[in-house]
Amino acid sequence: LLLLPVRMSHQAAWLILLLLGIARALQAPRRLWLQPEMRLFGVCFGLMFIPLLFSNLAAVDPFDAARNTVRYLGFLLVAAALLLQPESLRSTRPLWWIVLLSLSVWVVDGLWQYVVGVSLFGAPLTDAEFHEGSITGVFHPDLRIGIILAHLLPLYVESLCRLARGHWRVLWLLLPAYLVVILLSGSRMAWAVTALAFAFYGVYRVVVSSNRPRALLLLTAATLVGLVAVWVGTLVSPPFDQRMERTLHLLRFDYASWDHATSLRMQVWTAAIEVVREHWLLGVGARGFTETALAMGVMQQGFLHTHLTGLEVAVATGLPGLVAYLVAFAVFLVWWLRRSRQHPGVFLPGLAAFLMLSPLNAHWSFYSTYYTTVLWLLMFSVLLVAREARLGSGAARTRTAGGD
Repeated sequence: LLLLPVRMSHQAAWLILLLLGIARALQAPRRLWLQPEMRLFGVCFGLMFIPLLFSNLAAVDPFDAARNTVRYLGFLLVAAALLLQPESLRSTRPLWWIVLLSLSVWVVDGLWQYVVGVSLFGAPLTDAEFHEGSITGVFHPDLRIGIILAHLLPLYVESLCRLARGHWRVLWLLLPAYLVVILLSGSRMAWAVTALAFAFYGVYRVVVSSNRPRALLLLTAATLVGLVAVWVGTLVSPPFDQRMERTLHLLRFDYASWDHATSLRMQVWTAAIEVVREHWLLGVGARGFTETALAMGVMQQGFLHTHLTGLEVAVATGLPGLVAYLVAFAVFLVWWLRRSRQHPGVFLPGLAAFLMLSPLNAHWSFYSTYYTTVLWLLMFSVLLVAREARLGSGAARTRTAGGD
């Protein structure tokens, strides 16, 4: 998490965990499947990895496909490193302080860049970025800060729920600043992920609340505040108004309008469907979409990926791979909802992983290094929280039995 802004350096952290995972797996191979969280991870991982492995037989770029496959396999050993910890190390409290402090630094840096023109770490805000209504912050020169913060938002809210208590309640004032930076990022996908995160969390709070009318009233009030904020944004920010006007073309329900509203994504999705029809059994391998689509003549300009997770999985691994991925997504969804009912602290970390893994996620390249880094970071976070909750409830039952 700390190394996410520093280009590819976060791979060094995964490598350390991978080596630790090898050591732990060799020490206690039988413990791998005794952990419920490890079993869940193994099922979901296997359903996504096995089709990827077989897709190498038909990969248009054998080297790149093999490299992605080997890198993907490494996360199985990372899971062993994280989930085979001694039970005495079950507390996730350090994680929440790291999430709160590191993301707050990113937020302050982004706001400083917008106001002063250069970030605290020396990243300049160009005239083009300023006039387009976007900032880069600690991720300069990449325009990633909005989408990263949006996907980490549930973890940030969970950190506030756990830490902003008593005399620390003032920490909740950080949340509006966090949302402002997502808005200033200029990423419509980041805005959509943020809206979905709050919508799912709001519905969840209504469902589990002991005072549902009050919870429903709060959800309605929050929705109205959000709508007013959007309206004010269209009045005071021309770039924001232009993005909203472009998005509203979705209401016209025709191909040209939707293509305009989605920044030519309709062309990409149409091309991806044609590639799937031609390579439906094994796909074209990881990261083979662009070369195949251009060679087939179904796409006139190069797009690095399909901009839709479900389609990218289908293109890379074929229809069997898509089915396996959807089964993995459904397995995780059912597990997450059931576990959240037992342990409410699992809901927000699980929500972050759910939004990242969703087949409708339209921003990331599913097999890219950066996407897999953020995806597994979120997946491991919810699994560690679930492990903590399970061990904590088990210890509580043991104390109760001892007292009886």
